[in-house]
Amino acid sequence: MTQQETEGLAPARRPKVLIVVPPPGAGCREAEAFIGALLSSRIRQGFELRLALRGTSLPDGAELPNGVGSLPFEETSTDGSRFALRRALRRAGKIHREYPFAIVHTFTGEDQRVFGAWKRRSGEAVFLIRTWFTPEAIPDTRENRTLHTRTTDINMILGHETLRRMREDRPKGTLLLDHPCVVGEAPDLSGPGIDNLEHCYLALTAPTRRHPVGGEKSDWSHISLSYVTHFYLNQESPEAVLGMLRRYERYSADLMDRVQFVIVDDGSPLYFEIPDLDLNLTWLRIDEDIRWNNPGSRNLGVVWAKSDKVLLTDLDHEFPEETLRAMADAPPCGKNIYKIYRRDTESGALRKGHSNTFFLSRARFLRFGGYDEEFCGHYGSDDTRFVKYQKAQGTRFLYFPKDYVCFHRPDIDKSRAYHNLHRDLSFNTPVDSRKRLEMEVHGHEAGHSRMFLNFTWTKVRESRRDVTVVRPVDRLWKRLWVLRWPAGGW
Repeated sequence: MTQQETEGLAPARRPKVLIVVPPPGAGCREAEAFIGALLSSRIRQGFELRLALRGTSLPDGAELPNGVGSLPFEETSTDGSRFALRRALRRAGKIHREYPFAIVHTFTGEDQRVFGAWKRRSGEAVFLIRTWFTPEAIPDTRENRTLHTRTTDINMILGHETLRRMREDRPKGTLLLDHPCVVGEAPDLSGPGIDNLEHCYLALTAPTRRHPVGGEKSDWSHISLSYVTHFYLNQESPEAVLGMLRRYERYSADLMDRVQFVIVDDGSPLYFEIPDLDLNLTWLRIDEDIRWNNPGSRNLGVVWAKSDKVLLTDLDHEFPEETLRAMADAPPCGKNIYKIYRRDTESGALRKGHSNTFFLSRARFLRFGGYDEEFCGHYGSDDTRFVKYQKAQGTRFLYFPKDYVCFHRPDIDKSRAYHNLHRDLSFNTPVDSRKRLEMEVHGHEAGHSRMFLNFTWTKVRESRRDVTVVRPVDRLWKRLWVLRWPAGGW
């Protein structure tokens, strides 16, 4: 979600931030100035803010701005007693149930310890911020390492000089503060302070965003399948590619949310306007008109794929919704490359897959150089050599289950919406023969020129479906890394 998109949203959709106000009489004048500047800034437009208050009012009788609520937070004891800590933890949990915040922003060590302990015990996925106004020597104990380097997500520093002193002038036996973020030089957040603070909040809660500090960022980690195809049109109509994309646009929304389409225009002499399509779409155009540049087009498409699971196919093949869903839901391909059975649209007969349609791993494809671009410029042999070379590296070629097929498109008018390039193997046959001999004689990784993306290209358009991704919770996955280590991944 971009910064502009967060502005004007209903409170239920804006990220929630809990600001824990220091207790009255604590002498935190810098914190009061910081909170006052925050509450009067434009950050209120993109985030829902609540104050956790001791007592019933802000320090010095200040009033809450419109749209900013408050929650009572009991006084926490500094004597370290377990009873006081438990009472504070219960209150923190009650606040989260009433107001499920994404960020909790603290200004004192006591509040940081309370919400840090609550975060560890509850397991809630919230971000903990502590703001530091002056250097403090923190004893290097196990408890402090856990609190400041693991539980606290952002140690927000006021002033680069403060950060320098906390890092370089710290006494021996004190903790080196991790996760530092300098937001400004003054407690009132003058100068770039508000921009930096807003960037910090956005970076924590909005993977897709646009902001003056960090620029435009897009999160594509929800993509489960990248559909890569390419075309060269030198006739009169772009309907061959646009008609197919319009049909895919009508597939189920939950599936299209997870599929990215990478369309590569292989330097077509036909120029046309790309319509607005409600798809996760990356549209690339190769600047040079290189005849039979299928290997280069496919290499470029895979490079821009957002998912490791990639469907590589020609423009004259189309895939039913159930096939794309099965691929999106499939486990990683790993060392396997799958061919896809074809269903005859007239007879219904099942036929073998096309020689250049594959469902594969992006990592596996790139590990061995993709398609060999020495074949570019002339017709043929690139797909055969790709298969032979991958097999020699230990890649397994299998068929995707027969329940999930594709079909050859009967709707393409090859007299007006395709190309009329001449197919002649004369040039590439000796090239292929040399590569076959190189592999047989020289062995490992011989038989591939390593020519790769020997052209320039332009990203014509990139669009992303407006989707809020809710991922399943899997807290064991990271902890079980040691079980994945022997297998080298997955």
